[in-house]
Amino acid sequence: MFNVILSDYDRNSLNILSRNFRWKEFGFNVEAMFTRGLKALEYMTFNKVDLVVTEIDMPEAWSAWFSSVINSLLRKYKNNVFY
Repeated sequence: MFNVILSDYDRNSLNILSRNFRWKEFGFNVEAMFTRGLKALEYMTFNKVDLVVTEIDMPEAWSAWFSSVINSLLRKYKNNVFY
């Protein structure tokens, strides 16, 4: 199983995404969901994450900066990074 985190400032979007996509069927396990980008980054610092699904324009997580930090954290685990 691959570890997934979901990050979106809208809790309803998170709930819809987590419930309506058949994560386990495709080998993914949703480990955590975040409404704050910095909390998602904090989680990634201490936990192995294989996939991040995020709203790219979240408050407090500016697009270019946020994606570069995610890139660095995913590479820490030698994962491929796709945009």
